[in-house]
Amino acid sequence: MPGATCVLATPNGRGLRLRPGQFAFVSARKSGLREPHPYTVSGTGEGGSVEFSIRPLGDFTCRLRKTLAPGGKLRPQGGYGTFRPQDRRKPQVWIAGGIGITPFLAAAEALEPDLDGQSTLIHAVPTKAAAVGEDRLRAVSARVPGFTYHLHASNTASRLTGDAVLKPLPFDISTTEMWFCGPAPLRKALQAQFKAAGKSPRRIHFERFEFR
Repeated sequence: MPGATCVLATPNGRGLRLRPGQFAFVSARKSGLREPHPYTVSGTGEGGSVEFSIRPLGDFTCRLRKTLAPGGKLRPQGGYGTFRPQDRRKPQVWIAGGIGITPFLAAAEALEPDLDGQSTLIHAVPTKAAAVGEDRLRAVSARVPGFTYHLHASNTASRLTGDAVLKPLPFDISTTEMWFCGPAPLRKALQAQFKAAGKSPRRIHFERFEFR
């Protein structure tokens, strides 16, 4: 994953109780890493293993990426949060900006092929090389009817706009719920553009992708 580090943590004993889209507080017994920081779970595996996809966007994350080695010990606590875009009884639009794709990765891979409903995921990135989880999401799209995935690279298609979101949708966005995880300026710009077009989603759920 260009620009991102995939951390796979295997439990030594009892694993975490997590639902797709939730996050965990992560710390380590190393200098500068003892204060727990939140990371969204981007996947789960056999034996209770948990995957985090992280980018060096702050001091803690940069230090974690530099000092954590294979076999190193983490102390994750969780899961937390109610950002769980999986109720497919109604059409849904999932929009991710950059590393905000992480909760959607876990949620998409947890979808069952026989569930009713339609979900469209649009991932906005600066370049195609910066996309995290593209192969995994295309595999879900091939496996799950009603789930579609669109990668929007701004270096080839300009920045993501409301029109670019509306164009590939197989349903009217005004009848849907929108789930968003990414930079707040992008979310606010899209909301304003949807409103101007008279096409606002029925409800908008968003994750504050920041830590104070």
